[in-house]
Amino acid sequence: MPNYLWLGLYAPRPPPHTSSLCLTYDLEPDTYGTIFNILGAPPTCACAMQRSVALRNPVTGESTFASRVLLGVISDSVLHVLADYIREVCALLNDAHGRAHLEDWTLLLIRSFEDSRFVPTGTLVRAQQALR
Repeated sequence: MPNYLWLGLYAPRPPPHTSSLCLTYDLEPDTYGTIFNILGAPPTCACAMQRSVALRNPVTGESTFASRVLLGVISDSVLHVLADYIREVCALLNDAHGRAHLEDWTLLLIRSFEDSRFVPTGTLVRAQQALR
């Protein structure tokens, strides 16, 4: 079963959480997914994971995200280390002493995944464009 990794964009994108990472097992808009966020602010931010989140409210039909950008299909081995990577990004933000913005956490993770060839080349550029 494929593991689809998405960049979820919120509307109206209030700081400090402009985006989240989302993992789904299919491409349907009304699927369920696991959402990864960073809570709090450096130097005390922490990672959070919500499992089995409906990406479209079954009652109202409203989407959790204003839009989603498919970052790539990740393997099961990458899936198993995803939470570890997010914790590392959180630790980097906490250690940055104000030099990193909380909004950058998804880009830090995507850059790491692209460098490790977990997602296709060009994924970081697409994510940066989506966040503008």
